[in-house]
Amino acid sequence: MFDDAVLSAAKAAKTSLQYFLRGDSASMFSASSDYRDITFRKPTDPAAMISTKVLFPDGASPPASSVQTSYTHKVTFDWGTTTSVRMIAVHRLATGTSDSMPTVSLLISDSTTYAVQIADSTYPVVVALPANGLDAQLRSFTVTASGSGSIIVTGLASGTYNVYRDGQPVQNGVHVSGDDGTLALHSTTVAGSWIFAAVPPPELNVDKTALSFEARGSVPPPQTFTAYCVGGSCTIYASESADWLSVSPSSGNNSVEFTVSCNPAGLPPGNYSADITVSAPGAVGSPKTVHVTLSVTEQIKGGSSIKGAKLKNAIMR
Repeated sequence: MFDDAVLSAAKAAKTSLQYFLRGDSASMFSASSDYRDITFRKPTDPAAMISTKVLFPDGASPPASSVQTSYTHKVTFDWGTTTSVRMIAVHRLATGTSDSMPTVSLLISDSTTYAVQIADSTYPVVVALPANGLDAQLRSFTVTASGSGSIIVTGLASGTYNVYRDGQPVQNGVHVSGDDGTLALHSTTVAGSWIFAAVPPPELNVDKTALSFEARGSVPPPQTFTAYCVGGSCTIYASESADWLSVSPSSGNNSVEFTVSCNPAGLPPGNYSADITVSAPGAVGSPKTVHVTLSVTEQIKGGSSIKGAKLKNAIMR
């Protein structure tokens, strides 16, 4: 939650601390190499007093002293022999010459999450970030602050998420990018037990994986297969790999019965094979393949013929 993306990035990589950019873009964070001195600075007018709250989720409690001016708030920690610690710092910039820090506390959360509550009386803010530095598909925590404010969850793996408060859905189907990993709700009632859970993607299935046709001097009757998704909605597409083969419709939603037809006109007697590719973007198990075989025992006389270029797409055995 330190406020300078440029200065913080290198330190985050070095120390595995999590940084979250919020508030005035002119505010800056800096720290000594051993993190004994941490300085928050607002370099632009109007002058502001800066109040800071530092939390140690792992129970560390080093003595600290601070020096505060109109533009900076420097906190110095006496770490002693401590070489490793988890630390969360929250600072507040005032628009006048004085300020007071609202109550800041860690919330009860799942084992992979640190949730911090800033119980501002006007606009409370809750930030949930990974406790182990790793993205996750679940964040859960309980907020005790009251009023309408922001819930900001970071360190989420790429995917689609549902959000629940006290067991009731708040938002469904929210996409989270892997580049950002953040899902934020603003001007929402903050109190309650929150769950941010990834939605498993739909799974594509087909009821048949092979179809067999036989042409004895005439066009064989069409056959069907069904493609469907379970666990969510999807758009399903089907395409064929040979010109003597056709499938319709070319696409549909959720559950689709496809009709497969063969036109052996112009094909000499023999055995032919081709594939129908069934796909559903974003679905598990996509694509699927339906293998089609055609046995021509007697060439159809008359009717349309398949030209040489098209015949190359058919595999003759």
